[in-house]
Amino acid sequence: MTLARWVQRRLVQSPQVTALVPADRIRTPGPWHGLQLPAIVHRPVAQEPVRSMDAVYGAYARFYQIAIYAWSYEMAERVADAVEEALEGGDADGQAIVVARRYMLDEETREGANAVVHEVQIDATVLVGV
Repeated sequence: MTLARWVQRRLVQSPQVTALVPADRIRTPGPWHGLQLPAIVHRPVAQEPVRSMDAVYGAYARFYQIAIYAWSYEMAERVADAVEEALEGGDADGQAIVVARRYMLDEETREGANAVVHEVQIDATVLVGV
């Protein structure tokens, strides 16, 4: 299982996450045109294999980034809390350890008017397949 598939599965199978962000708004990077908020976009930033003495047996991302976008700071923080809970729970296929959380403001145009998109970025270490 890839890192992105594991994270995607953990997020879309979490009732706490999908109660706040519909599953079709949780995705890896790609076409974002028309993406409704709130939304979650996630990707490995630095990835490497996990090796034993005789084989490669898993995938490891020292830095995995999950970005939460919402129209309010409060909503972005609620989603971030749910995401952290879903990932840190782990399962037989993988585990995540949240390392940091950052808050950012992005200017966005919505219906011809400037609006502020609130972004919370979560950095995690993710390990799958071990």
